[in-house]
Amino acid sequence: MQLHFLILTLAGGAFAAGCGAASTMSRVGTDEGASSAVPAGITVLDERTPTADVDPCAEARAAAWPRVEAMAVTALLPLDADPAEAADDSVAPLLRVDASAGGMQGAASSPYVYLNLTHTRQSVALSDVDAATSPDWHVALKRTQFRVNSGDSGVGQVRMARIHGTWDEVIAAPEQVLQDGTLTWATDRSVDQRCEVVRDPIGQPWTAMNELNADNPSGSHSWYLYGPDGVSVAAETLYLVHDVASSSAWLVEIVDWQDGVWTLRWHSLADSVVRELDPS
Repeated sequence: MQLHFLILTLAGGAFAAGCGAASTMSRVGTDEGASSAVPAGITVLDERTPTADVDPCAEARAAAWPRVEAMAVTALLPLDADPAEAADDSVAPLLRVDASAGGMQGAASSPYVYLNLTHTRQSVALSDVDAATSPDWHVALKRTQFRVNSGDSGVGQVRMARIHGTWDEVIAAPEQVLQDGTLTWATDRSVDQRCEVVRDPIGQPWTAMNELNADNPSGSHSWYLYGPDGVSVAAETLYLVHDVASSSAWLVEIVDWQDGVWTLRWHSLADSVVRELDPS
């Protein structure tokens, strides 16, 4: 009889201990300072991790624009100009930018050349990795690709519009030329709502340049004409690059392109001109 009572007593104690443990487990995660084990691979969202910070297309965006850790810093070489023009502030120098990226075979493993349009002497010292989170560049070049720091390309607020006309016409009367047309702005949007990379006809990620040149008669959907003689530049086509964050704007012209070496010129325009046309 005593042995039977002892067994019941021990069993009751074990049951009570079990209930106590179960009760403690039920309070895990509710008491202050308590913690709870989370299965591997599960992201826990709380007040410190708002859902807006979770980017469902981050992997697709990284696939669209692979980041090379190397840095391409190149001098912007002014081409020969008339000395009389060099003294005229309205005449922007022609600049040679080498964005050949090691040729077609080496392009994938070579970085972009990043330009800040307030500088005309040297590209910005940024790798692709650094440029992904930097507002210090406006446009990036590699081979035939022309990116702007916005949308899926970067954290900047740079947008671009296409303008028909000659350089001299726009420089002489930017307000008149711009008001005669309708500005259509574009940013780099290379990933769609389904997190799939959108590509142009030659397989490159879609950019503002593609958006603005969807009507290209050669079918390139970009700044260049492609024909029997290869790549050539469309005539009387200029671009307005506007950095909303710094209230800065530039007229940009692609003058020539030879195997990844660009000849460009750009000239600062009054931000007020852009704001009057499009206050957004």
